[in-house]
Amino acid sequence: MNDRLLNPEELAALRDDGAAAAPVPEEVDLTGGHRLVRKAGPQLERALGRLTESLGQSLTRRLRGTCTVQSAPAEIIGSDAVRHIVDRAALAVPLARRGEVLGWLCPNAVLAFTLVEATFGGSVKGPVWEATRAHLTALERLVLRPLIVRWVADLSRSLCADGTPLDPGEDPGQADTLPARVDAAWLGQIELQLGERSAACQLVFLPTIAAHLGAHRGPQAQAPVRDWLAQHLGRVPVDVVPLLGEAELKLSTLAALKPGDVIRLDRAQADPLTLLVGEITKFAGRPRQQAGTLAIEIVTERP
Repeated sequence: MNDRLLNPEELAALRDDGAAAAPVPEEVDLTGGHRLVRKAGPQLERALGRLTESLGQSLTRRLRGTCTVQSAPAEIIGSDAVRHIVDRAALAVPLARRGEVLGWLCPNAVLAFTLVEATFGGSVKGPVWEATRAHLTALERLVLRPLIVRWVADLSRSLCADGTPLDPGEDPGQADTLPARVDAAWLGQIELQLGERSAACQLVFLPTIAAHLGAHRGPQAQAPVRDWLAQHLGRVPVDVVPLLGEAELKLSTLAALKPGDVIRLDRAQADPLTLLVGEITKFAGRPRQQAGTLAIEIVTERP
């Protein structure tokens, strides 16, 4: 039989349904906002660290209980993810500067309602009493306003060296203020354990933040970036290897080696040892003993 299973109208409807259901990947322009956000990354991560410390201090005072706070690795996200985060946050605080929204501070429902509860003498033990509600009321936002202002002030001290601070908007920061053409944004996340509750706070910055950071670039503005690099690079482990000497052997000699054989090296016993840092010859030194273990004393630095 050659009868059609579906008529033309039904086929068209099926194609339309499939097109609507198929996920469309977000396009991230690597030469646009993505590049700007990455360029601002070190300073934004430093600001995230300061915000993490500020949250930890505030929560310890308010909750009077077990509280752990740590920042997670930052991410680059697209515009759809920004809208999702801002629209679903219990409290989305717009971060504006000179009237331009540069990002949002978004505590999740568990964190926001726990803070509201603690303000009225509640405990962090057990379930959150308002967990069934997605957003704070106007009164609850007003209760948390002083705390939010303090957190944003700490962010401003890390980001705004020219004296113009970030302004935490009064109204809920819905993502309808997102510019029409945003291909990437920076997302920093803070993970919290409040007694028995797991909570989070997200910090979103648009590519426009890069222009504001660059507006006051100079020796003083570059110092935080240098400090950030020095702090992180200072933790990188480096292998340091003293080189006793070298010898060249034929393969037949190498194959015949056995315990008790002595290999003659290319330097005298009194010669200083070469100290390799990574794969680079950096110092010359002499062997020593310290606290019962072998050590090396640096004699000179080699170019």
